[in-house]
Amino acid sequence: MPGIDPDSPGGVHLVRSHHHVAAHTWRDYRAVFAAALVSFGAAGPALAAGHYTLAWWRQLGNYENGAGAGCTGNHVINVWVFDEAGAPRPGVQLKTTWGVLLGTTDVDGLSQIILDNANVRYDFVCTDASGATSDIALEMSSRLRPCWGHYSFEVGFLYKADAANPGSFDTSLHCTLNPGCPDYGNCPETFDAPYSKSLAFNSINCADYRSDEFVLGNWQSAASYFGQTFVATGNRVVAMRGHGTIGGNNTLEFKAQIVTWPGLQPVGPAKSTSVRFPFGWVITWGVNEVPVVPGQTYMLKIWRDGTGMNSYRVVRNNYAAGHYFEGTTAYPDFELEGWVCCMDYGANIQITAGPAVVERTETSATIAWTTDVPADSRVDYGPTATYGQSVFDPALVTQHRVTLSNLTAHSRYHFQITSAASGYISVTSGDHVFDLAARGDFDRDGDVDIDDFGHMQRCITGPGAVQDDAECANANLDQDLDVDQDDVNLFQVCLSGPNRRPEPVCFP
Repeated sequence: MPGIDPDSPGGVHLVRSHHHVAAHTWRDYRAVFAAALVSFGAAGPALAAGHYTLAWWRQLGNYENGAGAGCTGNHVINVWVFDEAGAPRPGVQLKTTWGVLLGTTDVDGLSQIILDNANVRYDFVCTDASGATSDIALEMSSRLRPCWGHYSFEVGFLYKADAANPGSFDTSLHCTLNPGCPDYGNCPETFDAPYSKSLAFNSINCADYRSDEFVLGNWQSAASYFGQTFVATGNRVVAMRGHGTIGGNNTLEFKAQIVTWPGLQPVGPAKSTSVRFPFGWVITWGVNEVPVVPGQTYMLKIWRDGTGMNSYRVVRNNYAAGHYFEGTTAYPDFELEGWVCCMDYGANIQITAGPAVVERTETSATIAWTTDVPADSRVDYGPTATYGQSVFDPALVTQHRVTLSNLTAHSRYHFQITSAASGYISVTSGDHVFDLAARGDFDRDGDVDIDDFGHMQRCITGPGAVQDDAECANANLDQDLDVDQDDVNLFQVCLSGPNRRPEPVCFP
């Protein structure tokens, strides 16, 4: 390991430099500076001002923080800053919202800030000479129990050259932010290791900061890889973290790529780490390099050309939506030690017509809708609004048509539609309902008989009198406001008698 923490006997810093920052106690007047967009631009040439968007925020688990099962480890904030092309952004200053300089990003877009345990909390913003604005990083504190002074965090910022550029991250948290406290004796214990929901996959259970215990996997040759499947939560993957190794503290270069699952076809380019840091490394992609479809499963692959490498795996199944792989071998009870970050980028897809049931039989229904851009087609359906079944068509079209087959005759179904496309934010409709019963088969027993006529009689209002009884909505066969002779005429066309199937025209 690169260095021993002088403030923590037995604790080890995974840092290349150890520059302590001055301790500054929390100030009530901090709120004066904590506007949603903050600028600390220094004097300099007039440049186009951009915006630093908070991409992810996470508290490290106890094992990743170097503590193992105990309460030693580090107190550091790793900050990564990159631009819309996925390139690191050096020379960015990180300042608290009350103006204290905490650090500056290096050639890798990385700054490692010692989190002074004499300070209750740190937040910070990104600043540069252009006068760019910045989101505010969530507050971080090492003054937590039970491991007082030994907590670390990781933060990512995406720099937009134009603050109006599209793209957003879900920075709400899984689990609860730990606020820290001023007095060790009065500080309640907290076991959460929260992280932002922009991390589609994270190898820790956020409710247990000791759930990230990891061990070495099996060495994989250059022809093989380590993999982790995950479900995309946005329409772009922009960053990942992995922990490759070739032994001890040796620096190494390894590659990462997102691929389809189970087809393993590349989605965007492979990217490489630098060769300057021996521990877990963050790789970033441009906002248009790795388009994905929200809700679909992909795999993160990491490998090393030439002689191969090893990687660490978490020894618990903390992420139920995916599996860890070494080559083609799955290890369902493990996770790849790392994470994947997603964002939404681009315009929203618009539904321009529908959805509507355009064809129907006793055991099938065809749903149609249109969108303003070519997109895929998905229909979720079932007997209730929780659905449970789905049909998916990956073809990118504007005129969507999906047939649901093998349905239960005479039944009612709920459905919703979803369309997604790379470069756009997906759209999902509300809940809709259709019946497979014949017109007038109010009791859904397969015929239209005297029992159904009794229901029609009870619901008649006469011309122009609104029928607002929910139980009589199905008797309004001509879809106007009343139930009158026009509805009775439509009913009589389908009157079949007991145990006889109505004519085909009675199945809308």
